Amino acid sequence: VLGLPASQGDVSNNDPFGCYLAVKRLGDILCQLDGYAKSTGLGYQTCKLECEGGSVQLPEEACSNGGVQNTCTQKLKDSLQQWSKEMMERNTKIWCKEA
Repeated sequence: VLGLPASQGDVSNNDPFGCYLAVKRLGDILCQLDGYAKSTGLGYQTCKLECEGGSVQLPEEACSNGGVQNTCTQKLKDSLQQWSKEMMERNTKIWCKEA
């Protein structure tokens, strides 16, 4: 599922799993909410989070990278990091209000 960088504009060769790592923490939560175990990977072309036992489609705003990607580009990584950060902040606000 995870692709390795192969062309210009891609994440550094030292960080081939950067896109998945950008959503790993939130991905574990999303997989569990859908009844699966932890996240195991990210499909760049489909923007699907792979989970133990199934997969979860991420929303368009998570992968707003200007089109389908075969690899983890810096643009895709940045988009995933921003989306993940915003979702975790929303989660914190919700839990803090209820506490």
